[in-house]
Amino acid sequence: MPAYLISYSTATEQTRADLDEFMDVLGAVPLGECLCGLEMNLGLDAFRDWLTSQLEECDALVVIELRPRFKQSSQNLSREAVAWLEEMLKPRAV
Repeated sequence: MPAYLISYSTATEQTRADLDEFMDVLGAVPLGECLCGLEMNLGLDAFRDWLTSQLEECDALVVIELRPRFKQSSQNLSREAVAWLEEMLKPRAV
C-alpha cells in the first residue's frame, strides 16, 4: 500500500481544522504542525486530487509518495520549490 507524507498550508483556520479532522479520520499520523504521514490505497495523483478538493484555491499542498517509490505532487508551490523537491527525491548513488 502506498505511504505518503503530506504537508499543507491553509489560508483559514477553518480549512486547516477541517483538513486536520479529515486526516485524523483517515488514520494519518501527525508528525508536526500541518504535517502527517498516511498509508492509503490511492495513487499519488488521485490522492492529491482528493486532498485538493478539500482545500481552497489559495492553499498550498505537498504530497510525497514514500512507498513504493519517491514521487511528489503539489499545489501552489513556486517553480523553484518544485524543482528543488524533485531534485531531493531523485535516487542517489551510494
